[in-house]
Amino acid sequence: DQHPVARSETRPQYPFEMRRAGIAGEVVVAFIVDNNGDVQQAYAIRSSQREFEAAAVQAVSKWKFKAGRRGGRDVNTHMQVPIVFSLNED
Repeated sequence: DQHPVARSETRPQYPFEMRRAGIAGEVVVAFIVDNNGDVQQAYAIRSSQREFEAAAVQAVSKWKFKAGRRGGRDVNTHMQVPIVFSLNED
């Protein structure tokens, strides 16, 4: 059995108002990696600031994976990832 492996990860767009205000944060996004390696049903399960949720979910929705496998077959896999919004990144 294998967990999905990320092939490409789109960085989230930092919300302008949050950057201008100097606010950093984190969103935990839950989603399903389907048997084609695409992200389905992404949603925020918790966040430090609600203003970051849409950007985090939008970014994760564009990610691509090598599908998870069980018993030699590609399968849908539930996952969660933290998306960190940090002011000291470009």
